[in-house]
Formats: sequence, C-alpha cells, structure tokens
Amino acid sequence: EPHPMNQICLHRTLARLGPEYQKRVALVPVALGGQQGSSQIYTGEGNMGNSVVGKAIKDFPKQSIVAPVDIRIERLDSILSDEVAIPLVKMDAQGYECQVLDGTSRSAANHVRTIKFEMASKWLRQQNCLDLLPRLRHLNFDITTDKGDAVDADQFNCGVCDLYARSNV
Repeated sequence: EPHPMNQICLHRTLARLGPEYQKRVALVPVALGGQQGSSQIYTGEGNMGNSVVGKAIKDFPKQSIVAPVDIRIERLDSILSDEVAIPLVKMDAQGYECQVLDGTSRSAANHVRTIKFEMASKWLRQQNCLDLLPRLRHLNFDITTDKGDAVDADQFNCGVCDLYARSNV
C-alpha cells in the first residue's frame, strides 16, 4: 500500500488481529509498477479507496482531488521471494494493473496461485491498460468470473467487477 493514510488504517486493522493472522500479512509501503522509481498518488476527496498512481482519475465529475503524495514504486520481482508460494493476491490498482504486471516476471508469477482483481474499465482505459487480460494470460493465468465461467476474450466489459486469474502452471 503506497498511500501513507491507507498504511495507517491497515496497520491499525492488523494490530487488532491475532498473531496467527498478523504473521500471514506483509504490508509493504510502496506501489508496484514496471520500473523502480518514484511517482505521485492522487486521491479523490472522501474516498481513499480511489487512490491512483500517476494521474488523477475521479469517481465522478464533480469530485475534488486532494494534493498528490510522493510515493516509491518497486517491481513485484524485487519484493517477492522465489521460495514463497502465494495462494492469493488481491490486485486493485485503479487501472495501474498493467504497470504492476510489467514488473512481474513469469518466474515470480509462477509462485502465485490466484489473483483476484478488479476489472474497472474507466480506470483501465485512463491508465492505457487495455490489454490486461492478454498480459495475465502471458504470465500463465486463465481468467474466470466470480462464478467460475471462463473469460476467453481479450476484453471483458462489465463496468466494474471482480475477475480471477488462476495459474495454469
């Protein structure tokens, strides 16, 4: 989680969990992307969940965007250990998903069993991430709906919905 305010909320939530759950979570204060570096994160006023790396994307036309915050970007490859199997990744990057995948090698992806991701057409379009599904397939994932139905097309127009990428390795 790159946004400092969201980090505080996550730390508080984790602190309330028992140690058996805390040891299963690693909170890394960076954004994931294609290249290591820095950027800014933009947040819609009143919705910290709409924190967007690199550009302001509003939830609705009249929404105000608060001042951007400087953040660090790392490749997923630089964070994951080759020795750790990851059963589930939740990826909701507000259209930045293609950048996250650009920083993910096949070797790293092979350690991930399932990715639950948000397919949000408006954000993907504005971040120029129009080929998300082919990119996931290139990393050896099959795409399904939440009901388990296969998504074979390169585009899936649902407005905003959750899809699953399941490893086929």
